[in-house]
Amino acid sequence: MKAKKVREKSLLFIDDCREYGGVICEIMTSLGFQCEQVCHPDEVLNLIEKPPRPDLIISKFELPQTNAIELYRILLQKSNMNLNLILLSSMPTIATRKMREEKIFFPIFDKLDIDDLCQYVSSNYRES
Repeated sequence: MKAKKVREKSLLFIDDCREYGGVICEIMTSLGFQCEQVCHPDEVLNLIEKPPRPDLIISKFELPQTNAIELYRILLQKSNMNLNLILLSSMPTIATRKMREEKIFFPIFDKLDIDDLCQYVSSNYRES
């Protein structure tokens, strides 16, 4: 019997710091994700319109000229798809307050807590 080839889960990482993004993408690749990094929200809008669309988006909350919640709203309008989003922030309290105001809730992790992020992603988004 021929084994069925399973498509790698795709992950889009959004952060304006290339070095940090490189580290996160390297870690996520080791967890079995095909990872692509972008540094500016405009790049995301171009990528999301073309297949394959990411299975998971991990984004820094604070982005150039916007934040991840505003970007999420734009992506929903443009893509008309269900988006799985995880937020990273060096100030999780501010991001949490903004989510409460907007009545939108996503998992949020401190930008430096990579171990918890990896455990969450592994438990919730990887194929078994």
